[in-house]
Amino acid sequence: MIRQVILALCLIGGSNLPAAQAGDVTGKWLFALTTGELSAEYSADFQSEGEKVTGTWEGTEVEGTFKEGELALSFPFHPLETERTGTLTVTGRFDGDMLAGDWSWNEYGGSFKATRKP
Repeated sequence: MIRQVILALCLIGGSNLPAAQAGDVTGKWLFALTTGELSAEYSADFQSEGEKVTGTWEGTEVEGTFKEGELALSFPFHPLETERTGTLTVTGRFDGDMLAGDWSWNEYGGSFKATRKP
């Protein structure tokens, strides 16, 4: 009987497990942004408190959200490879020590994968 109650509680509560175990993006990350055949790598360092994410992306201060396993950042960015500044938008899904999703900057865009640095 006790096993059945425990199993029932696990099954009922199981629908909330993915959001509760969505993790934390706090730490140092290496982002690989790709578009077509081009790619670039950027370092980021995030702190999260509740749903709020702050930190730096290649030294630029960032602020965004991390809610239910989804990271959303949007901030002014001036890549060293260019002479232009634009808004870099990054949206991705957290999976363990990895993030993956899409990015856009001015008229450019593509996908990214990010891994947490040890």
